[in-house]
Amino acid sequence: MQGIGTRILIGVILLAAGIAAHAEVNSPEGKVALVGTWRLVSATYGDPGGKEGRDWIRYVPEGVVHLKHVTPTHFTVVTYDVSSRKVSIVGGGRYLSQDGVYKESVEYAVGGTLPELLGKEQTFALKIEGDRWTHSGTLTNGQRISEVWERIK
Repeated sequence: MQGIGTRILIGVILLAAGIAAHAEVNSPEGKVALVGTWRLVSATYGDPGGKEGRDWIRYVPEGVVHLKHVTPTHFTVVTYDVSSRKVSIVGGGRYLSQDGVYKESVEYAVGGTLPELLGKEQTFALKIEGDRWTHSGTLTNGQRISEVWERIK
């Protein structure tokens, strides 16, 4: 009986350690919890050789919806036309978030510029303010981006 009690105690200790580690990852002081569904509300895309302001394209989605679904380990993006309900872009893969840095590795993609990013890690500065997520950086294809996502409740 003592062997079973010891095993149960060890199991409880390991479970508590796992819960504590998960809480630390998602705490405001630690890594940011991104799990949920997000909708793109605005973006800025730029030419890597261009000057700030003049060579940046500001984009606010009209007639299309861009969604990002985030689990604890993976993300999926989907873009579809509101009127036709046809999907034009889909992609996803693994991500990491730590200390104000967000990294994505695109593992599958169709449409848009996502196929150019397959198998390449993208690194962004990450900022969360309430239900707004902004990430910005330069993609491996050279395009500068800054995207603002809003959490869907």
